[in-house]
Amino acid sequence: MSIFVSTGEVSGDLYAAGLISELRRAGYDQPIWGMGGSLAAGLERYWSNESLQIMGLSSVLRGIPRIFRLSSQIVEQVIRRRPDAVVLVDSPDFHVPLARRLRRAGFDGPIVDLCPPTVWAWRRGRAKALKKYCTLCLPLFDFEARVLKTLGVPAVWEGYPLIDDVSRWNVGAPNEDEKTVALMPGSRLREVRSLLPILERVGIRLRKSGFRPVLSLASGLRAEGAQLIRSNKAGLPVFEGPGRELMARSRFVVAASGTVAVEAMLLDRFMVVLYRGSLFEWSVFNLLRLTPFVSVPNVLAGWQVYPELIQDKCREDLIWKAIRRYVSSSDFRSKVHRTLAANRRRMGTPGVFARWARRVLELMEHRQ
Repeated sequence: MSIFVSTGEVSGDLYAAGLISELRRAGYDQPIWGMGGSLAAGLERYWSNESLQIMGLSSVLRGIPRIFRLSSQIVEQVIRRRPDAVVLVDSPDFHVPLARRLRRAGFDGPIVDLCPPTVWAWRRGRAKALKKYCTLCLPLFDFEARVLKTLGVPAVWEGYPLIDDVSRWNVGAPNEDEKTVALMPGSRLREVRSLLPILERVGIRLRKSGFRPVLSLASGLRAEGAQLIRSNKAGLPVFEGPGRELMARSRFVVAASGTVAVEAMLLDRFMVVLYRGSLFEWSVFNLLRLTPFVSVPNVLAGWQVYPELIQDKCREDLIWKAIRRYVSSSDFRSKVHRTLAANRRRMGTPGVFARWARRVLELMEHRQ
């Protein structure tokens, strides 16, 4: 008896750690093993997910041979050990094909996709694979569950997992006299290479205007990326703890697109969202996407409460313009924080990890 868990990136590691903790609290005492990073506490790591810490379609294409070998190793071990359940966390470009390969290899136990593909945003055809190969999907947002269900995918929304942490953070509204600004270039090496030079220039502007810009060094970032941040050319101070701690003590945030936007929303912090990928990646995303926004808080709000500066708009002058609007307009600030408060009310109630664990255990019981 055992449970196999696979994560592909830092946010997935944190979700897996919370799930594993609640499985243990519920009395599950068998091995929980698989693939993850250093933050996947409680997981017996057979494989590191570092090789999946890539960003964008072109990067994925170049890494196909290596990723296929990794997938083959996982399939071989899962079929040999026959775990009672498989839990796949985030990273859909790896995990959806993995689910397909597991089924074709003969695994007939429950497969749970935690943080399933964002079929509501783009590449809706992936829902067919989820319906065919996954026993249950546990999405992060209520609107995701509704979309998945309309596409025939078994899905249940239990709330957004970080709400468990937010209930303990006790973070108030941003202090308008606070000078700290969080600059977050991302948790992937490619993001750091792309965004750090821009954030260095923004940091210099902020410092000249009386702010205290601080660069965040994400946990799990490869050594090369960490060194780039520590030796940044602007001489900006570096924070090496959890990014949410830096955000909580900051007036506002400038960061790479991703989970950090939802964390900023939960912390009631304004954020400027940045994304720069290859022309090929952006062209494909634009062709297939179903929403005008790339950031979940904006999807929830229906407008750009967080300015999105994408591709050629990801420039120092436009970032500065977005910052100045927030800092100088009390009416805009009020609108932002009213919207963030409304978004937070849609995140569910604490106890998400425990409810996830209960769903996994129930599937295992039904199988027996």
